[in-house]
Amino acid sequence: MTLTEPIHGTNRNLTCDNWFTSISVAKELLEKKVTIVGALRKNKKEIPPPFLEVKDCNNNTAKFAFSNELTLLFYCPPKSEHKKVVVMPSTLHLTADLDPKN
Repeated sequence: MTLTEPIHGTNRNLTCDNWFTSISVAKELLEKKVTIVGALRKNKKEIPPPFLEVKDCNNNTAKFAFSNELTLLFYCPPKSEHKKVVVMPSTLHLTADLDPKN
């Protein structure tokens, strides 16, 4: 929180890697009028269990979970050899904006 103090109340977005991102940090920053998009480490207890199941994950697929102030994205990248997944929380995006061209 100390690192972000200069932008509190500015309605800016912060993009973070998995070292700094958590659901609690996202909610706290949102209260300070700062949105966040970032990656979550897989060992976070706040990730719903279905978002950690990679065996049924098809490449280039996404799952979303929504609450009033937070969107959680589960993404399995294309051409991933080892069934890697990315879990990302966002307080900036409140809907699944899917591009039909892709």
